[in-house]
Amino acid sequence: MFERFPGEDAFEMYWTILHHFEGRGNYEQSLLQSLRRNPSPFALLMLRRIVNAGRRECAGESIRNVLQAIAHSHDASQELRAEAEEVLADME
Repeated sequence: MFERFPGEDAFEMYWTILHHFEGRGNYEQSLLQSLRRNPSPFALLMLRRIVNAGRRECAGESIRNVLQAIAHSHDASQELRAEAEEVLADME
């Protein structure tokens, strides 16, 4: 859903989905796959929440590497690349 409608919040439905995933767990590999296929603002927000929880890895991968890939991705919007750079700066 995040990939098909990247600029939408679906009347806050995405937040419901996010809380469901976080509560259930075992979503991180799918999150990384989504960010690689088609980076979206909400998927990046989910990754930022993982960083804010003090983690530096997601599904066994360096979050820094994932963010750097988004920051340099031609598939990501300028705004999304800038946000990835912001999260990277916050990690330092």
